[in-house]
Amino acid sequence: MNTIALWQRFRWMYVPASLLTFLLQRSPVLRLVGTAEFSAASPAGALLRSAVTVAALGGYHTLAGATQLSTNPSSPATATVGQPFSMVFAFVGSPTSAASYEIRGTLPPGLSVPGLSGDLLNDSSGTITGTPTVAGSYSLSVRGWNNTNKRGNGGDRTYTVNINVQAGAVAAPTITTQPAGLSVNAGGSATFSVVATGGGTLSYQWTKEGVNVSGATASTLTLPSVSASSAGDYRVVVTGSGGTVTSQPATLTVVTAQAPTIVTRPLTQTVVLGARLTLSVDAAGTAPLSYQWRKAGNPIVGATNPSFTLPSVQVADAAAYAVAVTNAAGTVVSDAATISVIPAVASAISNVSVRTSLAASQTLIVGFTMAGGAKPILVRAVGPGLAAFGVPATMDDPRLALFDGATSVASNEDWGGGSSLAGSFASVGAFPLPAASRDAALVNSVSGGRTAQINGPGAGAVLVEAYDAGSGVSPRLTNVSARNRVGTGANVLIAGVTISGTAPKTLLIRGVGPTLSVFSVPGVLADPKLEIFNSNQVKIAENDTWSPSLEPVFLAVGAFALTPGSKDAALVISLPPGPNGSAGYTIQLSGVASGTGEGLIEVYEVQP
Repeated sequence: MNTIALWQRFRWMYVPASLLTFLLQRSPVLRLVGTAEFSAASPAGALLRSAVTVAALGGYHTLAGATQLSTNPSSPATATVGQPFSMVFAFVGSPTSAASYEIRGTLPPGLSVPGLSGDLLNDSSGTITGTPTVAGSYSLSVRGWNNTNKRGNGGDRTYTVNINVQAGAVAAPTITTQPAGLSVNAGGSATFSVVATGGGTLSYQWTKEGVNVSGATASTLTLPSVSASSAGDYRVVVTGSGGTVTSQPATLTVVTAQAPTIVTRPLTQTVVLGARLTLSVDAAGTAPLSYQWRKAGNPIVGATNPSFTLPSVQVADAAAYAVAVTNAAGTVVSDAATISVIPAVASAISNVSVRTSLAASQTLIVGFTMAGGAKPILVRAVGPGLAAFGVPATMDDPRLALFDGATSVASNEDWGGGSSLAGSFASVGAFPLPAASRDAALVNSVSGGRTAQINGPGAGAVLVEAYDAGSGVSPRLTNVSARNRVGTGANVLIAGVTISGTAPKTLLIRGVGPTLSVFSVPGVLADPKLEIFNSNQVKIAENDTWSPSLEPVFLAVGAFALTPGSKDAALVISLPPGPNGSAGYTIQLSGVASGTGEGLIEVYEVQP
């Protein structure tokens, strides 16, 4: 459509076609008016139509002649807080429209003029748009120029645009996250919290059983140290401009706390360099319990469990270790466990033996423990073979059975003279047996504890032997024991041990009589006596009644406790392997004043 056509079509409006063309070219809003289907209801259409009816604008001012400022909606306009608002403004009329504006004054919060830079808007029209947030009356002053950047005609005239923002409906407060109930140990802290939304600024008041909690006016409530009187139902009242809402009850349960106690303390240990060490504690008290291990009194970082492990012990790890156990009621610190670190195993028990006399069908029980893994063990029950050494009244036909717990794992009655067993005898240094003898022997791989049971159809003297048939000192025998009736003279209970290696071996040796009654053993030896002899049959140690100072040693090696004040015998002794790397020792258990009865000899490795 050309300019003449525009002038002819709109001549009844007295608006020059040149102005309409200018507005259509410069204003995105006003370009919409140039369509054939002109909508009088649109903001831009209404803006152009307002140029015809001056009275509808509430008074116009001239810009370089008959040019007027027009707004849609008309000024003063009404907006509502929280509801979108838009006002279009432009200079229309004759002889020309604006190309730039100066806009000053106060825009309602939430509204803006797109394209406004400072007080300058370079455009043929503008829009005040947005969502108002604050109620009130606001005024803007508007000047127009027929050139950009506030140049040309029109800058001497100011027009006023008034916008009245009315308050909208205020949303009532709503609780989106309710406070949760808690169970807390006495002395602990309890924190309740709530999340709420609503119109205006929200305020909070916590209550307990319907009574306001003094000073509790935040969205969270913290009770730093609860007691039994703190228990109950807690609610929060949330208030905003739109009203009040009360939360659901949150119940606080207070648990009366029992202070922690140490049930089993960590044990003192001697550990081989590079070996694995585990310390543990058993504690009682109201949960939850927390743990902190200490080395020489200093906390160990990350050591916060009931057990503490060093995978590979080093020399620097030798120290006193304790653990602090804590709950809401307090803290208790265990007695210290002293950890000693020694070089790798240098010696071991390589052979044990027990000699005694048995009645017909009486059973001799010998136990031993292999630590550090599996190893072959040669076990022999020698009766007839003792005759070559001048032992009188030997057992004619001993029978041997090896047990793992209650399960029989191997047995033998007559060794049979086989070359394999004969070779084992020679390799461990055991004296040979006649091929046709009725002595018993077997080789079995052993890991952990085993029990050998020996008996026969007839009575007589018998020798039970267990030899380390492997090589090296790890795995190794760490514990041996033998139980039988202790007589007098040749019928005392005799055990032998052989120490092999390059360093002395410290052993705990016990002769138990009275304490056996705790295990329902009848006819116990009332007052046992231990005597230790070297390979030259020279007595090197003895004990009649054990000392309570040995109790920590019993605990460290896993030996059962002896009855306090009993006449059981026990001693700790260091036995060297001798100049040739191997030495044998004899242990005799007898009764004081020729006493007789059931007795137990035990030998424990104290340090590797």
